[in-house]
Amino acid sequence: MAIRSGFFNSINDDRLYSATEFAEYFATFIGNGVFPTPLNGLQVVPDDGNTILIKAGKAWINGYYFVSDADVSLSISPDVLLPRMDRIVLRLHFTGRQITLEHKQGIPASTPGAPALTRNAEMIELSLATINLPASGSSIPSGMITDTRANISECGFVASTITNIPTLTFNRALVSNSSGELSVSEITSTQLGHLSGVSSNIQTQLNGKQAIISGGASTITSSNLTTSRALQSDGSGKVAVSSVSSTELGYLSGVTSSLQNQLNGKQATITGAGTTLTSTNLTTNRALVSDANGKVAVATITSTELATLLGVSSAIQTQLNAKLGSTAQAADSAKIGGRKIHVGTSAPIGPVNGDLWVDTN
Repeated sequence: MAIRSGFFNSINDDRLYSATEFAEYFATFIGNGVFPTPLNGLQVVPDDGNTILIKAGKAWINGYYFVSDADVSLSISPDVLLPRMDRIVLRLHFTGRQITLEHKQGIPASTPGAPALTRNAEMIELSLATINLPASGSSIPSGMITDTRANISECGFVASTITNIPTLTFNRALVSNSSGELSVSEITSTQLGHLSGVSSNIQTQLNGKQAIISGGASTITSSNLTTSRALQSDGSGKVAVSSVSSTELGYLSGVTSSLQNQLNGKQATITGAGTTLTSTNLTTNRALVSDANGKVAVATITSTELATLLGVSSAIQTQLNAKLGSTAQAADSAKIGGRKIHVGTSAPIGPVNGDLWVDTN
């Protein structure tokens, strides 16, 4: 077993380090893959005819750095007889001491598969894309190209090995995978948000719930009830609709005690003076009186005549009795300014100077 350490300043060339050692060092904290910025870095896209473009970008493989600062054009010739699936790869070649872009041809077949990636002591390959080529095809549209840059097992995006963060699927919950690395789960961020407010173990809470609704509520689990009805328990003790509508039920609003007791306290049949009012209407616009039997009856007095009493403040007959008749002479007590007023067809008896006689002839 060899023990190594580094990197230290050299004194008289006693500490010399190789590119391999530096690559080994960088590989401990920078993961393999394509750099995620820009988003289309090293993306394979269609060009004219059977030509593709590999966009400019950067990559990292086992501590070694790759840069392509311009788009690279690559022509691909399909098989004339059978479909074929090819790969576009980044290849780290240790003996060649370089990372190169390579077109890796698959085997023509009726149902072709992509060629395997080489990963051994001599070279390591990262897959940028697979291309599904029809026999004798004359173009490579985008539908034939499958971008594999985000596939961790085939390429992935550069990330710190502390977290090994790949380019993640949007809006997903994060978990640690079997390797202890950060990974996306099938749970969406929306679904994860449903956990907001949970205050104890969910499974324990679920176990405490009734698995199947039973009892009185079992009649309302499969279909809706008749709308706008009061509910009642049926002959089996189950929830059921009654014949009473919600509008009718609303008439109970404001009731403060037993309706039956209140109804029992009411008179069942009108008796007494009001019996004459139960079957027919009264003559309109008449004053009401009690008849010879003590029942309510209409009088001959109209409501208009009755209204003439408005403003009367004392007995009308008393007031009338105090007035002069058609042949009468005012009593001394009824003198006006010390003079009597006589109304009639004959001269007053014993008039005095200043009395007034109104001749009615």
